[in-house]
Amino acid sequence: MSEEQVKLSTGIILSANISGRREYSVRFIRAGRVRAAGNKISNVEVPPDPIKTAIAAGMLNGRASFVDHAGWFDYPSIKSLAGVTLDAVWNEDEQSADGTIRLYDGPAADALAAVLDGMLQDAAEGIPVPDVGLSLVFWPKWKPRDNYEDPLVLSEFRHIESVDFVFEPAADGRIIAALSAANIPTPTLTPTLS
Repeated sequence: MSEEQVKLSTGIILSANISGRREYSVRFIRAGRVRAAGNKISNVEVPPDPIKTAIAAGMLNGRASFVDHAGWFDYPSIKSLAGVTLDAVWNEDEQSADGTIRLYDGPAADALAAVLDGMLQDAAEGIPVPDVGLSLVFWPKWKPRDNYEDPLVLSEFRHIESVDFVFEPAADGRIIAALSAANIPTPTLTPTLS
């Protein structure tokens, strides 16, 4: 059996300025069917149990957060490093892994914070915002399936490499709000999907 790396978009985000660092409250991933390109339902399903197991094993804490995924044949670059994941917990009501991303100082994180804070401000004012969220890069183990037409169901996360900021996240990764002393509003960023 060959291993494969999967990039699965997810997560909600909030922002805060604690000890001089910006922090965002996030949804890392939500259980359920993920969406494919073109905003279609995919053939990939993520049940709650693998997410809960990953949280219990600490697999969503201390993960790098990059601005965008690395390309297919590239390795993640320090130039794109924006922050680190913290405080992952299971949210039973949302069937999701929620937590925090703390941004580091640097060009990628500074540019990202400006974009996220602008989006949060627009959302607070009722202005539509782009579909920006989080995406996991991970090594999966899939449940056996009888034929190709059956859904591909995640059995476990073997390794979670990073939780990256992306456009159109697949597994309902969302920016929740800014946790900031800078009077940044804290609405949930939930773009309208058509």
